[in-house]
Formats: sequence, structure tokens, C-alpha cells
Amino acid sequence: MSKIKNFENLNTYEKSKNIIKFFDELTEKKEFKIFINNIENVIKLEKKEILFFFNKIFINNFDYNKNNFKKKISYLNIVKYFFIFNGLLLLKVFFKKKIYISKNIIILLKQIDNNEQLCSYKKIINHFGKKKILIFKDSKFKCDYITTKYNYILNSIIPLKDILKLLKSSILIFNLSKIIKINLFYFSLKLIFENYFYNYIFNNSNIKGILSHKHYSTSNIANFYINNNSGKSFVIQKNINTANSNGFFISADCLFSLSKNSKIENELTFSKIKNYEYTGSFFMQNLNKEKKAQDVDLKYDILYLAGNGLKPKLYYDTYKSYANDYLLHLDWLKKISSQFENLKVGFKHHSNNNDIFEENILKGSRVKIIDKNINSYHLVEQSNFICSWASTMILESIALKKHSYFLNPGLRNIQFLKGIKNFKEISISNYEQLLTIYEDAKENNFIKNNLNEDYCVKKNNISNEIINSIYKYADIK
Repeated sequence: MSKIKNFENLNTYEKSKNIIKFFDELTEKKEFKIFINNIENVIKLEKKEILFFFNKIFINNFDYNKNNFKKKISYLNIVKYFFIFNGLLLLKVFFKKKIYISKNIIILLKQIDNNEQLCSYKKIINHFGKKKILIFKDSKFKCDYITTKYNYILNSIIPLKDILKLLKSSILIFNLSKIIKINLFYFSLKLIFENYFYNYIFNNSNIKGILSHKHYSTSNIANFYINNNSGKSFVIQKNINTANSNGFFISADCLFSLSKNSKIENELTFSKIKNYEYTGSFFMQNLNKEKKAQDVDLKYDILYLAGNGLKPKLYYDTYKSYANDYLLHLDWLKKISSQFENLKVGFKHHSNNNDIFEENILKGSRVKIIDKNINSYHLVEQSNFICSWASTMILESIALKKHSYFLNPGLRNIQFLKGIKNFKEISISNYEQLLTIYEDAKENNFIKNNLNEDYCVKKNNISNEIINSIYKYADIK
């Protein structure tokens, strides 16, 4: 599969819709239907679930920056993947590593990266009991809970009869891949290992609920098997949803959304979200935790909240004007900091950021680079005017009665803001507008009398809301 023509002039969402349309046309080919039927007959997963899964794989393998598909799904790799396919399946005959799950476990907490994230779940864990929660870790860190690392290939349990059937099908998959010019082995491997992993997990445990905060990596296969065992999946919306690859084909029984205006729409994203609960920001609920010494008295007139991997030529550089727009909005910070001598402008990165691209752009200006380890919520709480290219904290800080806006040159940042209703109302499209809005806020002493919950509702105890919803939807006594 090669470069797609005429994609350069499309915005990110238009590209995504065209990729999905392209795949839909591919699935109508008789060769692809033969492939699907062959896989379905072996793994016994419903055809609609297989197609949903393959849609997600397909769009995730498109490079929006280069406007072509990644080499993994190129039919030029089918010989290589023929041997990988058969080799991995043969290894599964001899190497099987089961994940043991106690019958006491009723909640699976997925994709936790560190203790800071885990801290936000503490009240939920304590409610159900430490011995009833299993944590799937995405990285190595120590904690006092029941945890395990997991790997779809290593921990999938495939019956020998199915392995033999799949091995037998490899010649068919090879020939079909050549005809339709796409590496079907890659799709097959992703599906097979994830399918047998979750099939085993939920058929050999009493888990009734999955809870995670990474909506972009939900699994419809996990949902299928937990639903078959009277369980439900729950996802916390931690971030703004994007209009590129990982913002589509999201699957959950219940999404805990920031608000109605910010929720992930099924129709817009081709997703399968069955229920919504509007809980606001789960991670902002820890705003009032004990402040560290360096977090105190750091008030800025204008606070800019940065994001990881946003510089040009990387993953998010997905439309023609992206690079120029991104550099332009940083120039606004330099310009306003020099235009007003006593204006204190701060630039704050994520604590896990290791790129100094923006710092180099801002070097020599009056914009101060803030220690990335300082708590961002505490900075927001103390500062007057909050802005960002794409930070979810813009929505969260609106709920804190802050003057908060996306710096969005020409209103072209559809990639991050398409899914937010009325995003233009909280966007600044040019430098003159930035000056006007800032001056108006300053005249009112940066005071907002009315609470705006359109973009992020404000709840006092979000953990309790989530606990109650788990009982509401899942079969947990």
C-alpha cells in the first residue's frame, strides 16, 4: 500500500474519514470476505467484532504526516510475515505462560503507568478491597497492590487444534494478501493473540469490571468476552479525543466523560460507547492534595500548558498548515511577553517531557520556562490566564472559573478540537484577539462570577460517582 494522492490538502478529520471509507471498500472484496470467514471459523469471534478490530488496526497504521500506510501492512512484507506468523504459532505449541487470577478478583484496572496515576484510583481500590483488584501495569513500578505485567503473545492460551487450523490457513492468507495487496498476516497476528488472551482471562476468572483511563487503546475484544461473562467495561476520559488514528473505534460499556460538550461521540468517531456518565475530571480531583514546597506562590499572568510530541514532523503533524500554525502560536507568547514589560508569562511542560524544541523556540524571549516537575494544577489554581495548543487542562481550568483558551491560529486545529462542541468559543484565532481577550479579563481582575460546566463538569467526589456507576452497570454485589 502506497502514498494516497490528494491527501495533503485535507484536514485531519477528513483524512480519517477517507481512510475508513477506503477500508470499507476493501472489506467488500471477495478475497477479504474469504479471509474474514476463514478467521471467524477458527477463533469463533463474531464477524462484526473482527471487522471493528481490523478497522482500528488499519487506521492506526496510517502515517498522517507522510500520507501513506506503514510498512507493517504493506504486501511487500508478506513473505517476512508468513514466517513470523507460522513461527509464533509453532512457539505457542510449546510455550504457554498463563496469568493466574485469583477468584477473589472482580475488577481489572488496566494500563497503569506509575504510582501517581495509581494514587488517583486509591479510593476506588479501597472501596472494593485490595484483594479484589488486579492491576495490569504498562510499565515497571513498585506498589502495594496485586499487579502483573502482561503480553498478548506470551500470555495468550491457544488450543492446539486452533493452532493447527491457523497454520493450515497460512497459505490461503499468503495468496489473498498478494491479490488484494495488503499484509493480512499482520492483521491476523494482532487479532489472534489479543483474542485468545482475553478469551482465557475472562473465561478463567470472576472479573466483572474493566476500568482504565486510556480511551484511545480500548479493546472491543476485551469488551466482547467480559460481556459474555456478565461483566462491563468502563473508561475514564482523561484527555481530549483526537481526530487522527487513535481517536477512532473506541469501545466501552460506559465512558466517564468530562462533559456533554467534550464527550467522545460514537457517530463522529465510529465508536461503540453504550453509556455516558458526565463526571468531570477524574485526575483533577486530587488538586487539593498536599502541596510541595516548590508548588507554592508561583503565580503567572499568563500560563501556557504544553503537550508531548507536538513539534512539527512528528505524529501530530497531520495537516498542511500544522507546522506554521504551531510555530505561530508560540510566537504569540514571545510577542505578548515583550509587548508588556511587567507581564509574567510562564511555559510549563509535562513532567515526563524530554524534548526541548519549544524551549529553543522561546529562548531569548521573556517567557519563563517553568520547572516541569511542579504540579500543573497548582499553577493553574494560582495563575490568571491559561492557554495551550491542545491541553485537556484548558477544559478542566474552565471548571475552576479560569480564563482559559486554546491558541488556535485560523481555527485550523481540527485534529484536537473537532470533538469539542462550540470549540470556537474557547479558541483564540489570531494575535489581536489574544490581546483583546486578555485585556478584557484583566479589566475584570480575572474574576469569573459564573461557573461554566459546558466543557468540564465539576463534581465534589468523582471516585464515588465511578463506584456507583460500576454497581449500576456491572453485575457486582
